[in-house]
Amino acid sequence: MTVYRDLEGVRSPIEFVEIIFQDVERHLSSIKRLATGTRKLAMELGGTEIAGMIKFPEVDAPHWKKLLMTMAEDLVKQLENQKLTVVFFWDEMPLMLYNIKNRQGEEAAMEVLDALRSLRQMFPQLRMVFTGSIGLHNVLTSLKRAGYANDPTNDMKTQDVPPLALADAEDLAYHLLAGEGIVTIDGKETAKAIAKSVDGMPYFIHHIIDQLVMQNTDASAEKVEEIVNSYLIDPQDPWHLRYTVNA
Repeated sequence: MTVYRDLEGVRSPIEFVEIIFQDVERHLSSIKRLATGTRKLAMELGGTEIAGMIKFPEVDAPHWKKLLMTMAEDLVKQLENQKLTVVFFWDEMPLMLYNIKNRQGEEAAMEVLDALRSLRQMFPQLRMVFTGSIGLHNVLTSLKRAGYANDPTNDMKTQDVPPLALADAEDLAYHLLAGEGIVTIDGKETAKAIAKSVDGMPYFIHHIIDQLVMQNTDASAEKVEEIVNSYLIDPQDPWHLRYTVNA
């Protein structure tokens, strides 16, 4: 059973646990409600149920590890007779940890990583895939500078995903331009400019295309350069470039 979630907007451990709970319940709805221990514990801690979904209030925040462990126990128990392995695909995991670190401190981010490693070791039926546009090693380096001594992913395999080859990046940009109906002075040259300006990284290619759509103007190499330069100095840092610098 595969469970996918983009974690970029998550900013606290309790929010992360709530999202996992909701995702798992949705996927298990055809088998059996996960409810048992997790729902009981959540309600005892002050949680509320709205339209069948549990909402974890901030008062639950100190108990997030207990909720996470209870949920894992419930999940494994539910799947005992199904002979299923559950694979969590968590995209933008590094950004979530970065957000938690900024909001609640390095220790909170460290605890999340340690708790997930503990779950993997206790429950072999639970597997995890961490992905992100920015490498997890950047977060780990930052945490180790703050005194984190553990290696929370030494039981996981690392797979580097390099940028696209320039020709493939140009092809992606060209088809995205066409797919969005963006008017270009020279489609091929604009696509080449997009690919080259971000070193073939598809994450940033999509951001440039999104910006071109929002501006609703003709696309050109000059316009691409203008967008990239504006992102580099944007105080809101929508590309999360500050994350890489700080790491």
